[in-house]
Amino acid sequence: MKRFLLITVLVCGFLSFGSSAEAYTFPHKLNITLTGTHEEPIPDIDFNSNWNIGYKFTIFNAENCKTTIKIQMMHLSGRFMSLSIKDYDGDWPDRTAQDVMTGMPRTYRLYFENTKGECKNIRIKGTYGAIPETFDFSAFSQR
Repeated sequence: MKRFLLITVLVCGFLSFGSSAEAYTFPHKLNITLTGTHEEPIPDIDFNSNWNIGYKFTIFNAENCKTTIKIQMMHLSGRFMSLSIKDYDGDWPDRTAQDVMTGMPRTYRLYFENTKGECKNIRIKGTYGAIPETFDFSAFSQR
């Protein structure tokens, strides 16, 4: 039983390795000035495969502010449900405000919100989008 648990933990560790947004290059660029809320659709979702959906942003002019970025999916009813919610306090340099998740073939958007402080003109710059999910089995090949 202990051997089975050990093997399960090791396999899960190998499969979850490299799931951060740093490993992805997203196709769409964004440069906005946020004064309250902003919605940005995520294009290029094909219905033939699963997708890695995410972003890498730099946040400027946000001293004493909290910026919330949500990855949202549209239901069949037309309403959006938040799948990932990240809060960023203050400035985040060098595209360190990042998130990535695996999504199904649906309609997605990014929802930006200034949730704390009376901040105006928060600049958000970086890349976002959807990338088809690919599996790298090279770790299991023999050398």
